[in-house]
Amino acid sequence: ALARVEGALGVTMPERFEVLVAGTLYERPNAHLRGLSASNVRQVYVLHDGTGTPADNAYFFAHELAHLVAAHAIGSHGDSIMLSEGLATWAARSALEEGGSLPQADLCAAIDAAGLLPPLAQIEEEREAFKGHIRHPFTYFGAGCFVGYLIDTYGLETFRELYPTSAYTALTGRSLEELDAAWRATLRARQTGIDAARLEASARRVSEAYAFVFYRYDDADPLFHEAYVATDRARVALWMGDFDRADAWVEQVHVILGWGR
Repeated sequence: ALARVEGALGVTMPERFEVLVAGTLYERPNAHLRGLSASNVRQVYVLHDGTGTPADNAYFFAHELAHLVAAHAIGSHGDSIMLSEGLATWAARSALEEGGSLPQADLCAAIDAAGLLPPLAQIEEEREAFKGHIRHPFTYFGAGCFVGYLIDTYGLETFRELYPTSAYTALTGRSLEELDAAWRATLRARQTGIDAARLEASARRVSEAYAFVFYRYDDADPLFHEAYVATDRARVALWMGDFDRADAWVEQVHVILGWGR
């Protein structure tokens, strides 16, 4: 994961750090989180509880490490949570793609077509829009694609200057709003074959299943763990673009818990 991040960012992590691995869900209200980076104390926290896939695990380890590496090798992101999460998502994205998830550019085009990503200026400093991949997957993926667009268009060196300053106009000649519009134009010109309406509907079902399971989660009841695993498999299928399988796993959650019956 560290090599993946350092290679993507073209930097080297200059200091030692700790990785703390959780084998069970984090306590409420953080049960939705699969990881967290505490760059100021050089620590990374990652969930590794048997859910997900090897590609998922590689992605989440790399995502959280990217926050740490960026903070110590590039600088603080200031108030731009969008650039922070976008950079981490972009740096780790190849792990998901190698594991069979939808290509990020195609996924982002479908996210945009489905109206699932607000204007970037609206969420640039909005931490409530980035409360974990389980709650807000599409803001993470959208921000990651936008960072990729900036790097492809203006170069990694320019982006490394932009990251701690958010000086969009000074460094690119365009405001964030103008960059957002130009980026979305490239997405809308892309032919993906992804049904945006199915993506939105399936994502909503997966989100509802997570909300139901986590709100009522009971460590002492094995049925809730079974339902949690089924929900996670629905998420994996969703990210792979297999909406039929995602819907089938959500239906399994209904069966396990008698939810909505």
